Amino acid sequence: MSYFTNKARDLPRQSVFPGIEGHLIHTERVTIGDFYIQAGTRLPAHAHPHEQTSTILEGTFEFTVGGETKVCGPGDVAVIPGNVEHSAVAITDCRVLDVFGPVREDYRAETERLLAERKAEYQPIDCGVYDHFEAAIVQRRTVELVFRGDAGAMVSIPTRLKDLKTVDKEEFVQLPDGTWLRLDRVHSIDGQVTGACRLD
Repeated sequence: MSYFTNKARDLPRQSVFPGIEGHLIHTERVTIGDFYIQAGTRLPAHAHPHEQTSTILEGTFEFTVGGETKVCGPGDVAVIPGNVEHSAVAITDCRVLDVFGPVREDYRAETERLLAERKAEYQPIDCGVYDHFEAAIVQRRTVELVFRGDAGAMVSIPTRLKDLKTVDKEEFVQLPDGTWLRLDRVHSIDGQVTGACRLD
């Protein structure tokens, strides 16, 4: 058992609400979420039995907790007792560190599903297509990328790729938001099929 992990390398980036995604770590007693929240995201009023602390690391975030509203910035912490109604609005792009106790079993189940999918045997892509990835990164040009998203659906986006890496004989490409996407989840780049990921 290792006592250390690297979020970007070892954990899937998962969406917990439209406009809110990040990495989650689960221990026996708590769930810790390092979330990136898009400006304009509105989290409607809700409550859950978990205690929650939300530390604003970057950006401006408006919290309403138990009827009290405060505009929070870096260093501010919202302490939300279990079963207290709360809502929020991201005024700017934000990064928020949430700690929930006890563990958010709904989040843990999704983390485990994504990790299991990631551990599936890696299918190498065609070497010629790999060269296309390298060229796109060096030339810093926008490509059309079609890949299988975390929810299993196919996603097509125009994007500029940042980097390539190999970890334990598995190849990854880095997207602009910092996410590392395993290459066998990519169906095609600029129409060139990788040979690893099927559309069905």
